[in-house]
Amino acid sequence: MTADHRWSEEGFGRSGQAYIVGPDGTLRSDLRVRIERPEGFYTELKQARTAASVVDEVQRHGTAILRLRPPERGNAVLRSESTLQVAGFNWKLVAEIGEAEAFDPARRLRNRIALIGLGVAVAFWATAAWLASSVSRPLQALTEGTERLAGADFSTRLEPQSNDEFGQLAHAFNRMASQLERTTVSRAEYRELAGRLITAQEDERRRVRRELHDDLTQRLAAVAIQAGLLEQRSAGDPTAHEAAARVKDSIARLSGDVHALSRRLHPSIPDDLGLVAALERECRAFFERGGPPVDVSATGDWNGAAPGVQLALYRIVQEALHNIHRKPCITFRSMPGQTTYRFAW
Repeated sequence: MTADHRWSEEGFGRSGQAYIVGPDGTLRSDLRVRIERPEGFYTELKQARTAASVVDEVQRHGTAILRLRPPERGNAVLRSESTLQVAGFNWKLVAEIGEAEAFDPARRLRNRIALIGLGVAVAFWATAAWLASSVSRPLQALTEGTERLAGADFSTRLEPQSNDEFGQLAHAFNRMASQLERTTVSRAEYRELAGRLITAQEDERRRVRRELHDDLTQRLAAVAIQAGLLEQRSAGDPTAHEAAARVKDSIARLSGDVHALSRRLHPSIPDDLGLVAALERECRAFFERGGPPVDVSATGDWNGAAPGVQLALYRIVQEALHNIHRKPCITFRSMPGQTTYRFAW
């Protein structure tokens, strides 16, 4: 029953043991604790208020058989009992082990499973976070690059992080940005080009006006003078005199038309009197050419605007009046087959 004092090798661990109890409740085999730790065993008996004579007997004979009942252990134990019939003796076989030691493998297995589960969960979340980052990071970079590209920052480029679809998308984005950078003109460049175009147009108009005014007008004036002399010399011939008079009048009207054309090509009033006076003069001339009356109302200091702005405004008004004069009527048809209204001035 003492397993030759090799309880651990027999499977009882550190706290297990087996013993026999007789029908009177006393031991028929010795206890492990008395054999392994006799001094501590006797001290525990005294602390449990066991009779001193019993303790002396056990100590003197070196055994607890027939002298002690199985002691109550302070720690919880797992105990198994079985009846043992040997040569008419009604004995009871008991095997026990400490509960903590008995369940220690199960606790270690539980802790190991929990640790493995925690490691698997951490690995899973780390893998999921890495996958999410590998997907969301290129998309976020593409979104930021697209916003910068929408803001006319054509120097925006993306750094390809891989050779998968996201890397191909980054390369395609960079090619698109490069093409836009080569072919797109910025707003400032567009304004500068438009300003240069307007300036070139005005310079050309100024040159044509100067040639009309300085050259063609003077030639027409000279021809008009010759026509006047011809009119005076043909006073004796009524037919020739009348023809010379008509030529003189035609040349005068042609000279006036050339002068008006030169003034419309490049009016000097905006440069001399300001934008408001030039607009008033243009509207008055429009009325004199047969158009409807136009009222001009200007608030603020328009004459303080930049020369390019003044010129652009003047050309807008001039073109609008020209379009009105060219299309002086509006036709409105309510429904097919019904009355047609025509408004004109």
